[in-house]
Amino acid sequence: MVPLAIIHYLIIMVILLSWINLNNNNNNNNNNNNNNNLLESLLKLEPKYKFDSTISYILPKFIQYKWISISNLLEQQKEIKIENLNIIFKECIGNLDNATGVVLLPIFQCLKICIDNGVMEDLENMFKQIYLSYSDSSRKSISLTKSFINLLFHPALFKNSESIPLIKEYLKQTLNDWGESVRISCGLLGHCCAIWAANPDCLDIFMNEIIDLCLLTSEDKLIIEDEEENSGTISNHTLFNNHGYIIRWFVTQLGGQNGNTKSFVEKLMIEMLELNFKPEFSKREYSQQSKTNKMKCKLWRTLCSLTHIIELNNESSSLDFYSKVNSLMWKTLELKNHGNVRYLIQLFIINILIKASISKIDNNGKE
Repeated sequence: MVPLAIIHYLIIMVILLSWINLNNNNNNNNNNNNNNNLLESLLKLEPKYKFDSTISYILPKFIQYKWISISNLLEQQKEIKIENLNIIFKECIGNLDNATGVVLLPIFQCLKICIDNGVMEDLENMFKQIYLSYSDSSRKSISLTKSFINLLFHPALFKNSESIPLIKEYLKQTLNDWGESVRISCGLLGHCCAIWAANPDCLDIFMNEIIDLCLLTSEDKLIIEDEEENSGTISNHTLFNNHGYIIRWFVTQLGGQNGNTKSFVEKLMIEMLELNFKPEFSKREYSQQSKTNKMKCKLWRTLCSLTHIIELNNESSSLDFYSKVNSLMWKTLELKNHGNVRYLIQLFIINILIKASISKIDNNGKE
């Protein structure tokens, strides 16, 4: 039987959520003040009974409904007191120890609202607690994964000199732990590429991370995923791995920056060409189904996409760039590779030669 305490609690929370939604449609001038007062009361809300081994499962529900109520209030308010946001931030971080799965969703949402408003502190602990809470969740639903990515890799954190090293660290750890998961690879790739495309000033800082994301090895195919709903039911959802489309979109965005990304694009192409001569890529792998082969294919598909936005002209810097590319691309043909990789190498070379011929540059990098 369900304990009477949890029944009472759920009834109260349903009434509270209904009152919040009703207030949503009320346009009188006191609405914001009422919401502020309610928010302050919710922040002070603590369970009146002691959790022990027999009813400890009530605690996650208490946390979940409390933060659902708070997140709904925050989303309705046009102005939120900074002191309230500071309290919310600290309490959210503290509650992450006792939350997993769907219980994390409203907490992640509240933390995101805090960061949206410039409220964040002790960033190292924040990254650690968010990551551990997601990692400890036995079922990582699509909605939870999206919320995790949007929070841990919030756009504001890419502009903060203190948080940039932490982003690089946790981006690498996320890819190491879950890079083979389609829901992680697609979500993270699309999310980060959108941020980098909108902030070209940070591209050079994240050069290695951009390459790592370009080389994700998940297949471009239809995936069926199970989604854990709030109701506790399980339903099937279709999820496409659009790695190739995301990369091509990202490259297109780089090409539309009016020359602001020209230097970065050239560096990225040289870096990716030089990867072919590292031990992991310089030898033919045992199978076209191997992880290394998939990485090589991603590498050359990205390089082929980059050929459409590079600019070759008679300037000395452009001629030097072409000379480096020309030298590296012919050397890659001397490496042993499977047919699916050699095809992409040849396609890249053809694209470069067409670009050079249009610019009237010969094979030695001269006009």
